[in-house]
Amino acid sequence: MNLGVVLEVAIGLTFVWVLLSLITSQLQDWIASWLKWRSDMLEESLKSMLGDPLATEFYSHPLIKGLHTSGGTRKPSYIPNRQFAAVIVDLLLNDKSAKAKAVDKALVDKALNEATETVGTAASQLVFNQLKTKIAQLKKSGDKQNLARVLDTLLIDIEQTGVLQKAAVDAAGYSREEIEKQIENARQGMVEARKRMETWYDDAMERLSGAYKRRSNLAALIIGMSLALILNADSLAIADSLWRDPLLREALVAQAEQFQLPADQTDDPAQAAQQYISQLQDFSLPLGWSKANLPSDANGWIVKLGGIMVSGAAAAQGAPFWFEMLRKLLNIRPGGKGDKDDK
Repeated sequence: MNLGVVLEVAIGLTFVWVLLSLITSQLQDWIASWLKWRSDMLEESLKSMLGDPLATEFYSHPLIKGLHTSGGTRKPSYIPNRQFAAVIVDLLLNDKSAKAKAVDKALVDKALNEATETVGTAASQLVFNQLKTKIAQLKKSGDKQNLARVLDTLLIDIEQTGVLQKAAVDAAGYSREEIEKQIENARQGMVEARKRMETWYDDAMERLSGAYKRRSNLAALIIGMSLALILNADSLAIADSLWRDPLLREALVAQAEQFQLPADQTDDPAQAAQQYISQLQDFSLPLGWSKANLPSDANGWIVKLGGIMVSGAAAAQGAPFWFEMLRKLLNIRPGGKGDKDDK
């Protein structure tokens, strides 16, 4: 057996799998965008975290509205953690329906940004009292108790470490330096609370990424199998053609040596998928359901079905995986691209 021929067959077949994987990923991205998988899963995750109506208010906030696309009709598929924390704090401190609206926002901003004496200390305490009152209200609501527990833990350590020491005491007995220090502690407390909210959000997004990856893997398998069936991409028949036809082998190996994965995702995945399909069809591969590619007996159909399943499973692995394998095969090929690159 000629090992050089075996290696060239492996290179040609792997190159076909790279193209099938690229088509699969492009179709998957097109379907995910069309069905709004990312934005819908993000919204579902945030509803689970925040509950209604807070989740609805969250998406109506100007900072989140600014992330909408398609003229404001498509909800965001990604929200930065700092933006999430800023919006949640703003919603909790400015709830129009809550009795906790005990201090005007302008007064709080003035207290936190200017070292005013009596007003500063009182307003700093009212900010936290307002947040605690909101959390207490959430605890009484059955569908928001989980959110309340999470938010409650964000402030426990702040009080335990004395960030708001003596904040409720009349400020008249303190010097300006002491009052300024308490205001700075209050500001640092809010920073710490926001950081913990960001961590909570990041943990939720990590779980969401895992769920999205599982959905993507299943979708890639379904799309890959469907693509292989539609194209009649039978890996066994393709390998046999490569073995029998040296010109076909040379053509695929030459293309494989020049091929590079696209650096960026195209704006039109459907068009990119069609381009890769056309590239496959440019070779004299046994693709399509013409009479010449059909088996003549039942055993042949069984073998063909197995070859199609191999192609579908390979397409679901992803182009980076097969491209790396292709590079390794080219590197060990005598006189191939890898040898030339090493010199």
